Amino acid sequence: MKWVVNKRNKNLMDKRDEIKPCKLNSKIDISVVRQLKSAEKDSVDLRNYDYITRTKTEALDSQGDKKQLSILYFNARSVKPKLDELKILVNDKKPNVIAVVESWLTEDISDSELDIENFDFIRFDRKNDLKIKGGGVIIYIEKNLSFINVTTEVIKNIDYGWLKIKGSEIETVVIGVFYRPPDCDEEQLKNLIRVLSKFKTTRTVLIGDFNFRDINWRRNTSGRSSKAFLKAINNLALRQCVKKTTRGDSLLDLVLVYDKNLVHNIEYLTPVGKSDHDTLLILLSVGVHTPVKSFSNFNYNKANYNLLQDKMGNIDWELESDRLSVNDYWCMFINILNDFKENHIPKLKEMVKTEAPWINKVIIKMTKKEITYISDLKEQEIFTLK
Repeated sequence: MKWVVNKRNKNLMDKRDEIKPCKLNSKIDISVVRQLKSAEKDSVDLRNYDYITRTKTEALDSQGDKKQLSILYFNARSVKPKLDELKILVNDKKPNVIAVVESWLTEDISDSELDIENFDFIRFDRKNDLKIKGGGVIIYIEKNLSFINVTTEVIKNIDYGWLKIKGSEIETVVIGVFYRPPDCDEEQLKNLIRVLSKFKTTRTVLIGDFNFRDINWRRNTSGRSSKAFLKAINNLALRQCVKKTTRGDSLLDLVLVYDKNLVHNIEYLTPVGKSDHDTLLILLSVGVHTPVKSFSNFNYNKANYNLLQDKMGNIDWELESDRLSVNDYWCMFINILNDFKENHIPKLKEMVKTEAPWINKVIIKMTKKEITYISDLKEQEIFTLK
């Protein structure tokens, strides 16, 4: 085996096409064969031949997953300390967009502190001289989607952002994310209603915490403080899609659309961290192609090397060396190895792991157990948020 490798690497400056080979033993040195994996990494000049394929390739699965465009939404009440738990949830639910209100971000918090792998983001921090703490919106968008920020103005005491999002297999979807604090006055409410009506398309979705506790969406009634807002929603022909309370016994977080068929489903999840609002996973009925990142790896430990030994032993290498040129001889040898590798060495497919190395299986298991426990308590009406 070593003789074959050395034959390829021999200095051929004298341009001889034939060499005098020594006789190969019919028994293959299996320990050498098992070094096939490391041999490929030694950058032997084989790239001119089509016989070699990479043993470990990071690639995007061409098939991918066909699914709805999913939006993970929640009221964070400070997103930075909840970022690790958010990453676990993102890894589990795999949303395309993450919409967060009450981000509580300031200019002292850099963008690098808010990164989530495979997502871009845009932040709309609160800009209010009278109210420094609280408010704010941040929106994460999966990197395989393109987006445009179409927010054109700043409204006092209202935090919001408008985005147009487009993918390779979806038409443009307009997403508005809003936070209206409880102390919003009448003039600010008028400005909010004006901004809400900016994009009136069947592919527009408005999401956010509007803090209208006294609206009964089932009966389409409200108290005095919410009357103007409910009237505006009815006049715009917007449909409210959230059916369950999202903070204690109040329905504060809304999903509004012009076409009810745009929303395929809303999944109600437990709060992220110590947030007092439930999390919503909103599925929109627009097909999106999401590549699945994976590693393709050969499991050399489970290869049947006896097959390779038999095949190599049945070849008269001395005769072949007399018949073939050095390059053809080497290509024949590599072709046999690669044919064996592709057809007789099992392959493993490993999904990309979470970006946070400290989030191990134990932490993920405990976090899911906590989420299940809280869900059970809420169903039994033992656990309520005030």
